[in-house]
Amino acid sequence: MVGSIPTNTPEAAERMKINMRLEAGKIAPFTLALLSEQAKDITGQIFGVRNNEIYLFSQPRPIRTAHNSEGWTVESCVERAIPMLQGSFTPLQLSRDVFPWDPV
Repeated sequence: MVGSIPTNTPEAAERMKINMRLEAGKIAPFTLALLSEQAKDITGQIFGVRNNEIYLFSQPRPIRTAHNSEGWTVESCVERAIPMLQGSFTPLQLSRDVFPWDPV
Protein backbone atom coordinates (compact mmCIF):
# COMPACT_ATOMS: atom_id res chain seq x y z
CA MET A 1 0.00 0.00 0.00
CA VAL A 2 2.80 2.44 0.74
CA GLY A 3 4.18 1.80 -2.74
CA SER A 4 1.59 4.19 -4.17
CA ILE A 5 2.71 7.12 -1.98
CA PRO A 6 4.70 9.58 -4.10
CA THR A 7 8.29 10.17 -3.04
CA ASN A 8 9.27 12.48 -5.87
CA THR A 9 10.62 15.29 -3.66
CA PRO A 10 13.38 15.15 -1.03
CA GLU A 11 10.82 16.04 1.67
CA ALA A 12 8.45 13.26 0.60
CA ALA A 13 11.30 10.75 0.43
CA GLU A 14 12.42 11.72 3.95
CA ARG A 15 8.85 11.43 5.25
CA MET A 16 8.54 7.95 3.71
CA LYS A 17 11.82 6.93 5.34
CA ILE A 18 10.42 8.00 8.72
CA ASN A 19 7.10 6.25 8.08
CA MET A 20 8.83 3.01 7.10
CA ARG A 21 10.32 2.86 10.62
CA LEU A 22 6.82 2.49 12.07
CA GLU A 23 6.14 -1.06 13.19
CA ALA A 24 2.81 -2.85 13.05
CA GLY A 25 3.82 -4.59 16.29
CA LYS A 26 3.45 -1.27 18.13
CA ILE A 27 -0.33 -1.61 17.75
CA ALA A 28 -0.61 -4.97 19.54
CA PRO A 29 -0.10 -3.85 23.17
CA PHE A 30 -2.92 -1.30 23.04
CA THR A 31 -5.17 -3.71 21.15
CA LEU A 32 -4.64 -6.35 23.82
CA ALA A 33 -5.10 -3.78 26.59
CA LEU A 34 -8.54 -3.03 25.15
CA LEU A 35 -9.37 -6.73 25.59
CA SER A 36 -8.46 -6.63 29.29
CA GLU A 37 -10.83 -6.57 32.24
CA GLN A 38 -9.70 -3.01 33.06
CA ALA A 39 -10.99 -1.83 29.67
CA LYS A 40 -14.37 -3.57 29.90
CA ASP A 41 -16.25 -0.24 30.02
CA ILE A 42 -14.52 1.21 26.95
CA THR A 43 -16.85 1.07 23.99
CA GLY A 44 -17.56 3.11 20.89
CA GLN A 45 -14.22 4.91 20.94
CA ILE A 46 -11.94 5.50 17.97
CA PHE A 47 -8.25 5.05 18.70
CA GLY A 48 -5.12 5.30 16.62
CA VAL A 49 -1.61 4.11 17.32
CA ARG A 50 1.42 5.64 15.61
CA ASN A 51 4.67 4.18 16.88
CA ASN A 52 4.83 5.23 20.56
CA GLU A 53 1.76 7.49 20.47
CA ILE A 54 -1.85 6.53 21.17
CA TYR A 55 -4.61 8.82 19.95
CA LEU A 56 -8.24 9.18 20.89
CA PHE A 57 -10.18 10.62 17.96
CA SER A 58 -13.41 12.58 18.16
CA GLN A 59 -16.62 10.83 17.24
CA PRO A 60 -17.98 11.28 13.73
CA ARG A 61 -21.34 13.03 13.63
CA PRO A 62 -23.69 13.71 10.72
CA ILE A 63 -23.20 17.15 9.22
CA ARG A 64 -25.52 17.02 6.20
CA THR A 65 -28.48 14.87 5.16
CA ALA A 66 -29.91 13.89 1.80
CA HIS A 67 -33.50 12.61 1.86
CA ASN A 68 -35.60 11.01 -0.86
CA SER A 69 -39.13 9.95 0.08
CA GLU A 70 -39.14 7.27 -2.64
CA GLY A 71 -35.84 5.79 -1.51
CA TRP A 72 -32.60 5.81 -3.43
CA THR A 73 -31.43 4.20 -6.63
CA VAL A 74 -27.91 4.31 -7.99
CA GLU A 75 -29.05 6.91 -10.50
CA SER A 76 -30.76 9.15 -7.93
CA CYS A 77 -27.71 8.90 -5.66
CA VAL A 78 -25.50 10.07 -8.52
CA GLU A 79 -27.92 12.75 -9.71
CA ARG A 80 -29.18 14.09 -6.37
CA ALA A 81 -27.55 12.72 -3.21
CA ILE A 82 -23.92 13.22 -4.14
CA PRO A 83 -24.43 16.81 -5.37
CA MET A 84 -26.46 17.59 -2.22
CA LEU A 85 -23.70 16.28 0.06
CA GLN A 86 -20.63 17.33 -1.89
CA GLY A 87 -20.49 20.88 -0.56
CA SER A 88 -20.05 19.49 2.96
CA PHE A 89 -17.28 17.00 2.17
CA THR A 90 -14.27 17.18 4.47
CA PRO A 91 -11.14 18.07 2.52
CA LEU A 92 -8.54 15.32 2.42
CA GLN A 93 -5.30 16.17 4.16
CA LEU A 94 -1.84 14.74 3.98
CA SER A 95 -0.70 12.88 7.09
CA ARG A 96 2.10 15.41 7.54
CA ASP A 97 -0.51 18.18 7.80
CA VAL A 98 -2.59 16.32 10.39
CA PHE A 99 0.48 15.10 12.30
CA PRO A 100 3.10 17.82 11.59
CA TRP A 101 5.57 16.21 14.01
CA ASP A 102 7.53 13.02 13.43
CA PRO A 103 6.38 9.89 15.25
CA VAL A 104 7.86 9.56 18.71
